[in-house]
Amino acid sequence: MLGQDSYTHYPRVSTIATTSIPNQNFTTKPNFNISTLNCRGLRKSSNITLRSHFIYYLRTLSLDLLALQETHASSISLQQIFHTQFQASDSLWSQHSFAVVSSRPLSHKNNAFEPVCVSVIYAPAARGERQVFLSQLLFNSSNLNTMPNRQILLGDFNYSYASHLSTTPPRQAPSSWLHYIDNHYLDGVTPSDHPSEATFHNSRSRSCIDYIFVSHDLIDCKVSSSTTFVQPAWTDHTLVSLRLHLSSPVSTSSAPSPRVGKGIWRAHPRLALSKDFREQLSIGISSALASFPSTMSAQDKWDSLKIITTSLAKKFSRKQSSHLKSVEKILQGKRNSINQSIRRYPSNAPSLTPQLFVIESQLSSIQQYHAETLALRSGLRWREMGEISAGYLKRTIAHRQSRQLITTLSHPFTNTTCSSTTEMQNAAIAFYADLYSPDPIDDHAVNDLLDSLPNSLRLTAIDSSYVSSPILWDDLTEGVRRCPSKSIPGLDGDLSNLKNWRPISLINTDAKVFTRILNTRIIECADALVSPFQTGFVRGRFIADNGLMMKLIMEEARISRSTSIGLLLDQEKAYDRVHPDYLRRVLLHFGFPPSIVQSIGTLFFNTTLQLNINGFLSEAVPQRRGL
Repeated sequence: MLGQDSYTHYPRVSTIATTSIPNQNFTTKPNFNISTLNCRGLRKSSNITLRSHFIYYLRTLSLDLLALQETHASSISLQQIFHTQFQASDSLWSQHSFAVVSSRPLSHKNNAFEPVCVSVIYAPAARGERQVFLSQLLFNSSNLNTMPNRQILLGDFNYSYASHLSTTPPRQAPSSWLHYIDNHYLDGVTPSDHPSEATFHNSRSRSCIDYIFVSHDLIDCKVSSSTTFVQPAWTDHTLVSLRLHLSSPVSTSSAPSPRVGKGIWRAHPRLALSKDFREQLSIGISSALASFPSTMSAQDKWDSLKIITTSLAKKFSRKQSSHLKSVEKILQGKRNSINQSIRRYPSNAPSLTPQLFVIESQLSSIQQYHAETLALRSGLRWREMGEISAGYLKRTIAHRQSRQLITTLSHPFTNTTCSSTTEMQNAAIAFYADLYSPDPIDDHAVNDLLDSLPNSLRLTAIDSSYVSSPILWDDLTEGVRRCPSKSIPGLDGDLSNLKNWRPISLINTDAKVFTRILNTRIIECADALVSPFQTGFVRGRFIADNGLMMKLIMEEARISRSTSIGLLLDQEKAYDRVHPDYLRRVLLHFGFPPSIVQSIGTLFFNTTLQLNINGFLSEAVPQRRGL
């Protein structure tokens, strides 16, 4: 990969390489999707939300390689931020241009295809500077061979190819450069007998200045090409794309990529904003309620309604996604047809331009929808953050790490390395089945512990009544509002060791709301029951207070030359090892109503879980202990 812009006449790139696990073996998909776009300042510091939505949209295009010009990413910190936001496996930067490679494996070392040299070019807009730049590029660059083979030149050339060989001076580029391109390359997007689509547009003019040129040997690999409108709020250039079908020899790699399953289904949270979906859901639920027999239990009715809601949401989402794709394709086609008509018959411009504005407005809305959808799916909230926010960088890096696939697991009992999906699932099932199986507890020790507590540590009658009071509609809405946003687990140690994993537990929304309501009520009543030395997980207390207190104690011990010792005990998987009978006896001892204790026990210990290993769900594992 070579990047050339008007400020560098030699390869001046810094590579940001990060580990990335491919979604699938590339040999199953030999098509190579490549695009170029002048983004007119990717930083867009005056509107961080605009920038993030722009990047979100570009990520939805599923490109193998994206070349951007005029990024204005002049610092290492900005380059790192953009690299992370694009979730690129690798990125090459120059002062004004850079290429972003998707997480799909494109490295030749994987033997996915024969080597291809891609050069990203951003030529100066001023004619004189462009003449000097292109001349130096042609004669000083070792990557532009005199007889190019499997080579691609793409970017913003800042001159129109249709008139580049005009004999009327002044020419838009040096003669040597023009003849080099004309003799050794072909326009990979527009056939020679077709007019070029305008790739740059503003209120005064439209012209084609962005190109993807391919050497003659690659033109037969062309599958399709396109110019795609991008909403003016993001840039005044169109996205120029080319799809090539590259040869795909059989891979000799001894370490194939892990398989990826479908994972779990989650409803799009914006479905509730759709009037059409709400109407369909209302009809579906009303019809189901009318058909339920009178003997049907409330639990069975609720489970049936959830199944109906899931089915309707899936059907509506698939239909909406398919509809938006077809509408966007139709609108892009209409836009291209209108532009061609305006070029051929300029007198029609006054009547066609209003139609063009309407179509581009509709395309902008669809692109904005795609960007916002991806923003929701990503779970990242950098729109309020500045470009050098340390918190943003930490969270986005953690997010990328959390998305890495599991390549191997060490079996917890045999210590053998497991690499296949079945082997890894069996290892995980064995680990968690053992972890969530309760060990015997010492009844006498539990009694001694509870008997040592003061009698005052009991819920009052008022608090007990409040905790078990009926759940009202306002409680439900407040519980939904207070549900925490998605969190990201930390990683430590050897990731093949299951003991080092901190998996996220996902439960249904109704269960999450119910536990949120219980948690809120218990917190309000339990403040007086918790020791003042317990500073973590209690509202109004700061967990760092204990750390500061320990520091003061150590300082005092140093000054007084104390011979005392401090002992820190940390139980491995402490929350996962809570015994159900111990928890029940403790809650009853503190005066919690039996109905609440039973609900908590049922929620935690009368359930099963499935492990998501690279998108494949394991068999159910009973959870008989642990919170």
